[in-house]
Amino acid sequence: MKIKYLSAALFVLATSSTVSSQEIRQQSNISINARSETSIFSKVCEIIANETNISELEIFRSSKFIYDLGISSIAFLNILQACSEEFDIDFSEGEKSIIYAGSVGDLCDNIFNKV
Repeated sequence: MKIKYLSAALFVLATSSTVSSQEIRQQSNISINARSETSIFSKVCEIIANETNISELEIFRSSKFIYDLGISSIAFLNILQACSEEFDIDFSEGEKSIIYAGSVGDLCDNIFNKV
């Protein structure tokens, strides 16, 4: 579905006489990246909700795993395992510690930089 809309947007941009090919590439990259960050955050919220008793509506990018969400270290490791499987990535031990002390946004940014 995303590809269909992106293709239509690129066609409109390509047929415009005032838009260069470089501008088309820049516009398509912005669209793809914006959607990717949003979809990553949505999926991470879904994973957190599935691994805990926290509603997706209570999870924000700024939510701290320990202080705001009260997520235990074991639950956090389960969340990271689910994220690893979902996005086909790995987390180093150092990353795990830093992210656990951080926020949901930190986890999303880490994932976004790896996919």
